[in-house]
Amino acid sequence: SFYLIHSMPGNWLVFLNEEKKIVAYWVFIALKEEAYKEIGAGKVNELDICLEDARFIDMPGIYKGYLLICGTIAELRTPQVVNTLYSSWLMFVENCANQGILFSEIASMVGSAAGNSSLQNIGMKYYADYDFGGKMYKYDMTQAWEIDFLRKNYPMLCEIYKKEFGS
Repeated sequence: SFYLIHSMPGNWLVFLNEEKKIVAYWVFIALKEEAYKEIGAGKVNELDICLEDARFIDMPGIYKGYLLICGTIAELRTPQVVNTLYSSWLMFVENCANQGILFSEIASMVGSAAGNSSLQNIGMKYYADYDFGGKMYKYDMTQAWEIDFLRKNYPMLCEIYKKEFGS
């Protein structure tokens, strides 16, 4: 995973506080179809994802997204930090959409009660248990405009997706 993250520098963000301590972070990648099926079904350990499983998000097209790592440092977690974390990631997804880079699905695994709550709060839906502990959540982005959280907070994102996937 270390090599994968450093090979795709535009796909992650780390938040520091005034004391230069890490407060929150996210890493978002696109996966090749087979890797997405295996990992998205909770059958492959996230730690085993490697560069060969990933696609570079560098050209317009439709990808399968995976929120690989996302979290906050427990002792520094506040509602504001959590909101900043997810809003920055979703702004990244919206910026991609503005460039014609879309995601038909976006999946993520969580292993904590706080993570479950956070993903539910941003409108992701539970769909499977993760074989290595935790739960799998996802967005069906082909229906992004029907996800209340996205519709209310990211109307431009929903508009772009509706133009692409709506009937």
